[in-house]
Amino acid sequence: DATGTKFVTQPVKLISMDQPWETPCIEGPSMILHNGTYYLFYSAGSYASYAYAVGYAVCTSPSGPCQKPTYSPILAFYGDVWGPGGSEFFTDDYNGTWIVYHGWTAPRDANSGGSRSLRIDRVRFEDGTARIDGPTTDVRSFP
Repeated sequence: DATGTKFVTQPVKLISMDQPWETPCIEGPSMILHNGTYYLFYSAGSYASYAYAVGYAVCTSPSGPCQKPTYSPILAFYGDVWGPGGSEFFTDDYNGTWIVYHGWTAPRDANSGGSRSLRIDRVRFEDGTARIDGPTTDVRSFP
């Protein structure tokens, strides 16, 4: 409703945990609209491990239906970045889309006393497919 305290429709299931890398949970959804298409990004896996990652689905509307275009994460561990996830998005002054997320710095994760740091990468859309220039393994400059 207008107060933001009540649902105006019944909840709708947009995606399900149907890929092995998504176990044991899907969380942290963030939906963006790009050129008339809705993209639902989400984190999945065990947040405390290197294998936590970001996946996405393409949706026809905010209430679905949604289809996962790949069987693997769009953003996963690489180099000294483990377990990227918890993503949010913003658009810069030049209409570029960016993802902000956290990641463990290898070789330590939650199970070995590690800590997560904030990272930022460019998001590109090509022929209806989302692509992320990451994960960040070095300092990135922002336009």
